[in-house]
Amino acid sequence: MKSDNTAKEKFPLGRFFAWKTRDISLGCMVIILGYLSLYASTELGIPVGIIGSLMMASKIFDAVTDLFAGYIIDNTNTRFGKARPYEFAVIGAWISTVALFSCPPSLSLTVKCVWLFCMYTLTYSIFATLLYGCQQAYIVRAFKDRETIIKVSSFGGIVSTLGASVVSISFPILIKKIAVTPEGWSRLVLLYAVPLLILGMLRFLFVKEVYTPGQQKVQEKTTVRQIFTMLKKNPYVWDVGIVAGSVQFIMGLGSAQYYFKFIVGDIGQYSKLQAMTILMLVFMFAFPKMIRKMSVGRVVILCSAVGIAGYIVNFFAGSSMAMLMVAFIVTGIASLPGAYLQAPMLMECSSYNEMLGLPRMDSTSAAVMNFMIKFMNALGAGLMGLLLQASGFIATKSGEVVTQPGSAMLMIRILYSIVPAAALFVVILAAKHFDGLGKKLKENGKQ
Repeated sequence: MKSDNTAKEKFPLGRFFAWKTRDISLGCMVIILGYLSLYASTELGIPVGIIGSLMMASKIFDAVTDLFAGYIIDNTNTRFGKARPYEFAVIGAWISTVALFSCPPSLSLTVKCVWLFCMYTLTYSIFATLLYGCQQAYIVRAFKDRETIIKVSSFGGIVSTLGASVVSISFPILIKKIAVTPEGWSRLVLLYAVPLLILGMLRFLFVKEVYTPGQQKVQEKTTVRQIFTMLKKNPYVWDVGIVAGSVQFIMGLGSAQYYFKFIVGDIGQYSKLQAMTILMLVFMFAFPKMIRKMSVGRVVILCSAVGIAGYIVNFFAGSSMAMLMVAFIVTGIASLPGAYLQAPMLMECSSYNEMLGLPRMDSTSAAVMNFMIKFMNALGAGLMGLLLQASGFIATKSGEVVTQPGSAMLMIRILYSIVPAAALFVVILAAKHFDGLGKKLKENGKQ
């Protein structure tokens, strides 16, 4: 493999687009999984409190497996590379996602709960864990240096957003046309799964591991003791986990789907907001330039502060699409750093590991972040279920029509505004602490 200190090369455009194919595939899968609670509570008749608890228990188990996945990947060396072989997990991820939305409605409540728990755990704890776990070790071996990786991550966010927007815009529209029965949900998910599975495998086929990052040797091994040392002495990986996990916490709430179905009164209107993601691309173009002028931590702080203002607007928006559209764009800005600047932030964490005399542990550092992502997503799903259940929300089976109580409607508004705003405040605190890492690395010649 090449050293990352070779002469500067042009931006590898072909490799860049091939790299983003799996990100698009996985991003679309996450969007579809965001409708699981709505599907289970309105088609299968499972109480939202139970759904939230199942998802939370599954994600906590999933978070633990992330640490094992990081250890395994960091100690993998094959003819295909360290991380590249694990891309095959995208096949299993889509198969289990289709199965998740194919639960027979005639089953008993207990069996339906077991079905959802098993398929959800298989999707996230096994397949998605391997895909998220290999991401960092893969990107630092597929692209030359920090500057290139920042461009891949930030400009790649534009490609990912455009690709995922096809699903985020069309899926709520097709729900009204196809997913009118439990069987319709299964057909709808399968319609997306087949092409997205094929798309997701293009990264493995066309992106090879060609660089050796930092000071790491090809055969460098990571021990369990070194992992615990990193967990104890490198607090910055936890900061990255909070920043990235906030995006998943808000997604775990799944409040948008409930908001548009019950507050706006038409879930199809949600597609109009998804179309507004294109306007966020203008802001994303500024990411690389912002990072050259500002530290990553300060970019996160700025975007989070803007996002808090947007969520406050959500609380007062009601069914006003004009206010909801403005708030959607503003809150979307807050999610960009956590979603698309993970790689450069983790690179700094890995450099700090080297400064501590440890291996880089790219995958293990990413595993800590993934642990926090899964834990915070679980926290969001569990909190949503518990709060919505406590507010008196009434679960229904396919075809049933009920009037939700005012307390449930108010809780849906809070889950779509106040709770996400509070999460972003925590992100600001974590980003402020992380901002000190850059100075340490410069003082020790690691940046």
